[in-house]
Amino acid sequence: MQKLRSSCLQGFVAVVLIFALAACTTTKSYTDSTLNKAIEALRPGDQIMVYTLDGRVYAMEVEAATFDSIRSSARSVDVQDIARIDLQQRSAAKTFAAVVGGTLVTVSVAIAALVLWDLSTPDD
Repeated sequence: MQKLRSSCLQGFVAVVLIFALAACTTTKSYTDSTLNKAIEALRPGDQIMVYTLDGRVYAMEVEAATFDSIRSSARSVDVQDIARIDLQQRSAAKTFAAVVGGTLVTVSVAIAALVLWDLSTPDD
């Protein structure tokens, strides 16, 4: 019985860590008419996907963004060559809600499983 409880606790800790390490992100896409909004919104460190008019796709961490180009440590892309930009934004509120919700569900399931196990095992 003690071994089962230890296994349940280890499983619980693993699930909580998975929820805690998973950050909720929202991806916002900008195309032709909204590219200027994207460039205004970009900040150093932002993670973006750049889709060019000739079909190339670049994953970039923004170092600098102007109305002429977007630059990362690996490359610079002219704005006139961009078809779409996907900006990934982390949401602290969504991440917190996911961690708290996941923890509550996991704790509830673990408690229910232990109670049912105790009820189904005969007393010695």
